[in-house]
Amino acid sequence: MRTIANVFMFLLTFAIVSNIWADARERKEPITDKGETIVAAFSSKFKVRVTIQTTRIPGRLPFVSEEELGSNTNPTVIKMISITINGTPLFVSRSAFADLVDPREARISFQSKQVVLTVWGGDAADSYIMRLYFDRKAVWRRTLSSAIPPPVVTEETRYRLRTLRDD
Repeated sequence: MRTIANVFMFLLTFAIVSNIWADARERKEPITDKGETIVAAFSSKFKVRVTIQTTRIPGRLPFVSEEELGSNTNPTVIKMISITINGTPLFVSRSAFADLVDPREARISFQSKQVVLTVWGGDAADSYIMRLYFDRKAVWRRTLSSAIPPPVVTEETRYRLRTLRDD
């Protein structure tokens, strides 16, 4: 009887710890409208830390019409996304985040040999889901889709790692 109780307690503890660990890996982090938001996650292959720096723009954005911005007179924009994977910083092109207005939440997930940073943002018809795909070496791909179901990719950007040398 004692063995059955011990096995039950082990399985219960394992299930609770597994759920906490899985929840920590897949949890959405709210993005602050001014300052830094840190999103971190780990797997057996990767230890990832993403810093998202945001700021509020007083007044309207010069490159966005009043019709596009709607009633949002103080939009939040992303100034910088910094990614460190296994202690090594990655280059993140401005084109990966420069057009994202009012980011709301972010999450890191793992897919096979790569990592995916997902950012949800915008509001109503202007809501979006941005996914940034990277591995130990570089950021490789960015997709943008509407958050309105069904989430169909409307933009895709591919990045190439290129090293310039003085010969």
